[in-house]
Amino acid sequence: MEEYAKQISAVFLSLLVLVFGLVVMSLERVPGDVQEAARQAAAVHDVVSSWDPGFLDSFASQVVSKATTQISRSHTPYEVEGKALQRRFALEFVDPSWTVQPLPADLKKFDQAYGDTQVRHYGFIQVENEYLRGRTALRPPATIGEFISLWDALQQDLGIFVPVDVARAALIHSVVGSEKNEWGVARPVTNNATTMSIRMLFRAPTEYEVQDPQRLFLKSPVLEGQEYTHIYTGALRIGQPNPLSDQREIELPVLTKRIASFNGQTALIRSTASPWHTGSFKDSFPELEAESKLLLNVSIPEATRILQYEAHRPTAQFEVFGVKIPTAKALTLGIPLLLALQFYLWAYLNAFSHRLVAETAFKDYAWIGFLDDVATIAITNVVVLLLPPSVLGILLFQEALSRRTMWLWILSVLLLCSSVRLAVASFQRLRSARSTLSSRRGNPIPPHTVEPSSPETKS
Repeated sequence: MEEYAKQISAVFLSLLVLVFGLVVMSLERVPGDVQEAARQAAAVHDVVSSWDPGFLDSFASQVVSKATTQISRSHTPYEVEGKALQRRFALEFVDPSWTVQPLPADLKKFDQAYGDTQVRHYGFIQVENEYLRGRTALRPPATIGEFISLWDALQQDLGIFVPVDVARAALIHSVVGSEKNEWGVARPVTNNATTMSIRMLFRAPTEYEVQDPQRLFLKSPVLEGQEYTHIYTGALRIGQPNPLSDQREIELPVLTKRIASFNGQTALIRSTASPWHTGSFKDSFPELEAESKLLLNVSIPEATRILQYEAHRPTAQFEVFGVKIPTAKALTLGIPLLLALQFYLWAYLNAFSHRLVAETAFKDYAWIGFLDDVATIAITNVVVLLLPPSVLGILLFQEALSRRTMWLWILSVLLLCSSVRLAVASFQRLRSARSTLSSRRGNPIPPHTVEPSSPETKS
């Protein structure tokens, strides 16, 4: 019986050492995480290197083509007349007749096409950029921090807006502001309308146009009390001698509706054929998020080089009997070794508890697991019942999370269930053995006595 007790004590000690060793190693940075972070950074660098500023519009165009409801005003005959124009002009509503503008504020800061300053100082004719065409042009992020901000901003759904109706008034104003703004009359074209036309582009307004009380989007009789969200913009020259002073802009308020929406991250993933999945940056790039906390203001190419250097550095390792074992491999090998020690401990406790029933003379052995005070019982119960499944669960979760394969998740659950079952079985056998030994120590076996000889024997 003492041999069994010695073996149980040795296995218990080995299990305790292995558990704490695995805990210490798991707290270190796992090289596999750095390698994955470097791979993710390289993928981000490749995407940024071949960046398409109009990927949102490209994806939205596909969504619009599949939309069940699409309204186009390309062929709607309208005309506008005002004193500043001195005559009537036909309005030509050109395609595309949809826009994803206005973008949310956290995306707008990346939009190079956004024309607030340009419209304020120069007007439509001088700066007929992508924003004034109703398009978007997101600039590529320069640093890891900017990519994080852009990625998280793209997580939201973006709307696609189409015109439903136009106002019966159009704002006519001089580009250089030499003349007072005027609200002209907009109406369906008549038979005697002029053949000269103004090319009108569908877009969202800038903050300047919204906030200026002389511009748009005020509830006034001129705008029929409606709240217009978008505008058609056009421009023309009245004369040739002084191009700036003779330029006029026409802004026609538009009622719109949202016909569809799409996820900005999906648009980026599809446009770049990247194997990423939607979600927050922390969820989509967990390794890169963990390793780039000190690289947020570093350019993406430089951050990629730093992480690749870190990934190829010699990994942490320790030596056992002259053999150097990398920490990452030791953590992986520790999983089956931990299960083996759990099984070994249960097998010896099981055999010991069964033999203890027959060996009534055995009542004590100097091992912490057989003591019956509260502190030692708590320590052994924690080591046998709680520590192995907890540590094994952490290691399995880290392994499955890094590889992200379904079969590994299923295997991890099965191994964790096996560890829990072995822990419970070992705990039950240990408690039974401890209870038996405790009762025997409290009721000692009486010493062996020799029966007196009978008179017949003496004689």
